[in-house]
Amino acid sequence: MLKKDLPIYMIPTEYIKTNAIPLNSNGKKDIHKILIVAEKNRKPIFKKNNNCKQLTQLQEQLLAIWREVLKIENIDINDNFFEIGGNSIQAIQITNQMTEKIGCFMDIGKLFEYPTISKIERYILEET
Repeated sequence: MLKKDLPIYMIPTEYIKTNAIPLNSNGKKDIHKILIVAEKNRKPIFKKNNNCKQLTQLQEQLLAIWREVLKIENIDINDNFFEIGGNSIQAIQITNQMTEKIGCFMDIGKLFEYPTISKIERYILEET
């Protein structure tokens, strides 16, 4: 539905059902309460691939970086960075952390070309 009308980065990765939007004492949206409600009711739209393959050390390192930056625990190596909510600021953070923690420089533009951990791993192995 939305995929044909909107760019991929504008398509929600999840919806959160609530009876009412929490308001603060000034009648404005209470962001802190909304985040609490969101965390309790979070249900990802995309189904995860329950692939039980053993991950490589590089995949584990990349997963740790993505989990830290995106603040999402349930990430698969085939998840698209932008489809699971990644944005340009987080892309910069991920590429910086890859340089710091793994010692692998990757231009931010490459994340658009290789938007999954499995594709990034393949890119890194081919470049080294």
